[in-house]
Amino acid sequence: MSFHHMLKEKSASPSDTSSNQKGSAKRPEKAIWKSFIPSSLKMLVTSIRDEYKYMARINNMLRLARANKQIALCDRYVYDRLITIRLKKRPLLHKFAVRIVCTLLQKPTLTVIITEYPEIIRARRQELSKSEIVSYQSNFISLCHTINAPLHILSANQRAPEFIAEELSEIIISSLHA
Repeated sequence: MSFHHMLKEKSASPSDTSSNQKGSAKRPEKAIWKSFIPSSLKMLVTSIRDEYKYMARINNMLRLARANKQIALCDRYVYDRLITIRLKKRPLLHKFAVRIVCTLLQKPTLTVIITEYPEIIRARRQELSKSEIVSYQSNFISLCHTINAPLHILSANQRAPEFIAEELSEIIISSLHA
């Protein structure tokens, strides 16, 4: 089983309040939520609810993989969310909710970060600045150490993708035998 940790489900996002506007007049709790609850409290409750649903979905996928004796491969996992939220300077309450999920979510058997020179990453994808890329990589490694997630650092060092894939395969296979 393989999956991307941020893959959206087919239904609307739990924090999407634009759908079902007709029903809000008939439900007084929605009017109270919209009119009387401070926005910071709404943001905290929404963040915690969304992160809980995310955690439950990922934990369920991992549970199913283990029950079926499958290997679950996940692109980035929740750790990516926390590091990205920190870099994007999101509200403290959102960081708090994601940090809780990082702590409570099942730890992977193996975490691999493929590092590369920031200039190479930046040339391929201009999402982050070079300094943010350096910060991302070091924060990811630091987070894994802090929460005791098993970590292997694979340096790409401008190698061809097939060589990186071969080394990654060896890392995964050796972790299965450990």
